[in-house]
Amino acid sequence: MKKLVLIVIIGLLSLSIHGQSYLWEESVYVHLSKDIFSVGEPVAFSMIIDSSDTTFTPSTGYIEIADRNGIPVYQAIVPLIKGQNTSLFILPSQIKSDNYLLRAYSRSSPFTSKKGVYNQFVTIINPDKPPVSKEKIGIKTTNTEAGKNKSLINKKEFTKNEEFELDHSVEEIISISLKNPFLEDQYQGHINENIYKVLNQNLKITEPWGHVIHAKNNSKNLDKNYYISAHGEQNYFNQAKPNLDDEMFFDLGPFKSFTFLLTQSEDQASYNDMEIIPPFIAFEFLDQFNIPHLNIDLSHEKFLESLLLAGQVESYFYKPLKIEGKKINTQIFPDKTYYLDDYNRFENVEITFKEYIPEVHVRKSDKQTIFKVINASSGNVFQNNPLILIDNLPIFDSNAFADFDPKNIERIEIVTRSFFFNNHQFSGAISLTSKNGAFGGFSLPEKALYLDYYQILPSIQFHQQSTDVKTNYPDFRSLLLWKSSNQSLPNRPIISTSNISGKYQIKKSVRKGQAWEVITDWFEVK
Repeated sequence: MKKLVLIVIIGLLSLSIHGQSYLWEESVYVHLSKDIFSVGEPVAFSMIIDSSDTTFTPSTGYIEIADRNGIPVYQAIVPLIKGQNTSLFILPSQIKSDNYLLRAYSRSSPFTSKKGVYNQFVTIINPDKPPVSKEKIGIKTTNTEAGKNKSLINKKEFTKNEEFELDHSVEEIISISLKNPFLEDQYQGHINENIYKVLNQNLKITEPWGHVIHAKNNSKNLDKNYYISAHGEQNYFNQAKPNLDDEMFFDLGPFKSFTFLLTQSEDQASYNDMEIIPPFIAFEFLDQFNIPHLNIDLSHEKFLESLLLAGQVESYFYKPLKIEGKKINTQIFPDKTYYLDDYNRFENVEITFKEYIPEVHVRKSDKQTIFKVINASSGNVFQNNPLILIDNLPIFDSNAFADFDPKNIERIEIVTRSFFFNNHQFSGAISLTSKNGAFGGFSLPEKALYLDYYQILPSIQFHQQSTDVKTNYPDFRSLLLWKSSNQSLPNRPIISTSNISGKYQIKKSVRKGQAWEVITDWFEVK
């Protein structure tokens, strides 16, 4: 079973890196499409993580928005391809109006260099939750992008719906958006990284292949196997045993998209046996660090009305196109496959196996239905139980499996040899694949814990709709242009201003070796 051997290698390599001192440096950079937006409004961003070691590039990034107390109000996981990705986030409606800190990192980058965490202030507007006005409080930080303003256009004043051209190079990331009037220039863009207390370095996790789920064993039984299965468009599972510190690590490898997780222990004990540890790093602000307060008065009324209107209609002008990743092989490599539509169907799995599948021996013992795989090399029945899966969900209740009606099962695959999965040896395997990917109607185990895991953001291209679509709607865009590194534009794209008057900022991110130079300019629409 090539897939299972691969998982063993990945797990061993991951653990060999875990806990070692880092010999490389990672730098994190983020380009936001805008730094002022309303809740419910899509905000595009590009995240890039560079590593000084060409043999290691993080496969997973983390983005979060923290309030002035350092408490995250939004968190998401960002799969990376060669250290970068473009995606978007939409903030939930319960977030109150205020200035916040957006930060991005990998699980290893904060420990490798001073550039391991990207920090930027953003302003969030929620019409249902206005800010509490307070005196402005100074902060001891600097804008690391300051002093890089350049002339990118020939004029500074435009009328509404006026068109102009903009030069650009292919590799640049570019945004043109409404300028944030609530943050002074020194607080806009990438700010100084030195705003956190020293991190606890007892636990360091690297993720060269994919997201690693960290869990804690509460049963204090180091010999028990635990399983996590991930389900969505594809289904995947992994297995681990606790280490001497009662910790477990489930490496999902290249599996980057799932809807929910299920956790189980092999003895089907209480689901409180295993505790999932959040993958986000617990940062603490330095005592002297303060996020500037958001102060709004009546003079901002017209601006805010335009901003909220833009948040409601902008989805008509920009369509996020999800970039589908490559499907990965999540199935076992069987020695025998049975397609059930080729046979007359029976009312349960037990009879189906007895009638059609000679590689599996089925019997009753103490009111328990037992499935044993026959070892193809010896011809003898394995003494230990096989690994049983339905859509990569491990099944431990053999009676429920025996009584299950396989009418929605497409195929049954059998492995007739002994194999190792990570650190556990199995005596063959029985794998059922459903027609609809929803376990074929099999009831989920009672002692399985359903996890609505942290959001994993998709890769997207944020394309502007064609002009014929645009003319059907009032043009109240606050974002006039977004171009990420994975998008192409004409050499001199035509940009049209919207019906929102005010100052706009042009921002270009240009790679200089493994660093990013930010070039900004502005103009006003009257």
